[in-house]
Amino acid sequence: MKKNLVDLGNNLKEECPENDCTIYRNTFLMWEDINETLRGCLMGEHSKHILEKESRRLERDLENMYLFNYAVKQYRSNH
Repeated sequence: MKKNLVDLGNNLKEECPENDCTIYRNTFLMWEDINETLRGCLMGEHSKHILEKESRRLERDLENMYLFNYAVKQYRSNH
């Protein structure tokens, strides 16, 4: 599933219609930024825990949009 979320997010970076796909794209960008920060920075355990928790929350949001959001489903079926 994670690969599907990433593929869709990367596609929407290039071409994003003016509908709920924008919300998916923006959520994906936040998720991507947090994960990049987690990979590249030295931080305390508390900070790392908070970022990991937020990453999981954003990933769940992306999964829900991927599976249930009408505009996102339409975009996927057309691309």
